[in-house]
Amino acid sequence: MDAKQRFFESISALTPGNRDGNLTRVATYGVNAGLSQTEVFNAIMQDAPGEKRPDPAAVRRAVENCLGSASPRSGWRNPARDAIFKWPRKTYAEKLEDFRRSLPDDVRDSVRRLVAESKGATPDDLILRSPTPIPIDPRKQAAAHIRALSSDWRWVSWFGSITSRGKRGLVADPHALAYALEKRLCPKIPTHMTLNPLTGNEGATKDGKPSYDCEATVAALRYCLVEFDEMPLNDQLALWTSVTRSLREEVPVVSIVYSGGKSLHGVVLCPPVDISRDEISDEDKSHYLDTWDALIRRFASSSTPSERMDLSPSKNVAVHTRVAGAVREESNKHQTLLYLDAQLAKEKLELF
Repeated sequence: MDAKQRFFESISALTPGNRDGNLTRVATYGVNAGLSQTEVFNAIMQDAPGEKRPDPAAVRRAVENCLGSASPRSGWRNPARDAIFKWPRKTYAEKLEDFRRSLPDDVRDSVRRLVAESKGATPDDLILRSPTPIPIDPRKQAAAHIRALSSDWRWVSWFGSITSRGKRGLVADPHALAYALEKRLCPKIPTHMTLNPLTGNEGATKDGKPSYDCEATVAALRYCLVEFDEMPLNDQLALWTSVTRSLREEVPVVSIVYSGGKSLHGVVLCPPVDISRDEISDEDKSHYLDTWDALIRRFASSSTPSERMDLSPSKNVAVHTRVAGAVREESNKHQTLLYLDAQLAKEKLELF
């Protein structure tokens, strides 16, 4: 029996359930047969018996562990033996495209149909559909927007500006700021605010730096931010007009703000969760991400960038959103409030 035949027979002899302990031995046969690391990995993953595939991480470890035990008589030589071993992995874009292809056509093409449904919509169409009247004065727009997103009076928010030069701002009581903006006691409208409320206590970022505005200081998971940055602005207007017209129950939109650039930012309410605890639990975060996944499925589309929902804010619970009424620094354009449902956020808020 030659070495390669012995390798493939040892794969077929793996028993599901306790095969992980034999993976190193099997991988060693493959290496001794002169196969490359990638070939050994792929052969075990594809040919191992049983409906459930072996754990990829366990197979990778087995190959790495066997490198030092392979017999020199096998003729196997690898000049890059000590180099970093790069396993074949799909990129994020490839995984996302696989996900889109797995969806039914009626879901995958939903964005295209929603745009077609309200083709030619204008900002006035959204403003007229707004359940809460949209003020004309930018300061009153900002105050209305801040109050709607901050319906729970127990928490604070971060307000400031985020540019290529960095982030500048402070944590403040949103209702006090809204009052100051209306009474012109505040000299400038902040361009950004935290979408989810903050505790007001200091926490630590993922890098270990102290911060009042990070995931560790988020008090409650209330909203998801939905954007379509690559979609033409006219199509975004049509899309959000269709959403507010026919998907209000499925996609409860609290606000839609023109960013002053190339996109509309839609704030969507999450289903209520218990927010009486001192910190957010893993269950709460899972609930939040389930809501995000549901939005992805609703707005999943083809591989065409102009039909994609922007996924960048997906897992960041400390995401910021643009405040209506402010002037965007780089474009010198107003961030305009086009749609607001202040009562929706208030009604859906559950106090425990």
